[in-house]
Amino acid sequence: MQRQLLTTMAPRFKLTYFDIRGKAEVIRLMFAASGVEFEDKRIAVEDWSKIKPSTPFGRLPVLEFDGNVLPETKAIAGFVARATGLYGQSSLEQARIDVVMEIIHDLQLTFSIGQVQKDAKNKEELIKSFFEKDCLKFVNWLEGLLVQNQGGDGFFVGDSVSMADLDFYAGHELLLKGNPAAFQNAPKLTSLIARVEEIPKIKDWLPNRPAKFSITMP
Repeated sequence: MQRQLLTTMAPRFKLTYFDIRGKAEVIRLMFAASGVEFEDKRIAVEDWSKIKPSTPFGRLPVLEFDGNVLPETKAIAGFVARATGLYGQSSLEQARIDVVMEIIHDLQLTFSIGQVQKDAKNKEELIKSFFEKDCLKFVNWLEGLLVQNQGGDGFFVGDSVSMADLDFYAGHELLLKGNPAAFQNAPKLTSLIARVEEIPKIKDWLPNRPAKFSITMP
């Protein structure tokens, strides 16, 4: 009912973020999967200093709708997931989605430790270690969570795609970029990637998304 209501009323959403996939990609994917039209405003990095003072807390992404301005990635993603029916069908399913999201968040934080290093050698070593060791640990955890639901032959939660699946999909290519064998021992996750890509509205969206993963990973 929520998804139909949101689509039928067609509120005008404007999502502002950099011209990269990054933090906003899971939000874009949720809009796309639900067939909800939105303005995908992409900011060039060189223009950020001029725009930054006008944003809440001087950070992106920002979602604007019906006179409201909503900042912070987690808040925006949660709002969009609830409004589009992508946040599970019960409190327990929502909690399980949160578990997947937290694992992915921890994975991203671990990766960022290397990215922010100023010493080039130390940065290279930490990133190398992440892709060779740390990311495989997180992938194994995610594979296990997926298997807990329908033996891993569906989605992370319930019988249909949710924010958890789209958040995983939004970040999986970065892992493959750093380690092509990242999912070698995760066949269920590999199949999930293919299932998400075959969702008709996602399939339509993919050619239109930003080319870059992030500012630091061209």
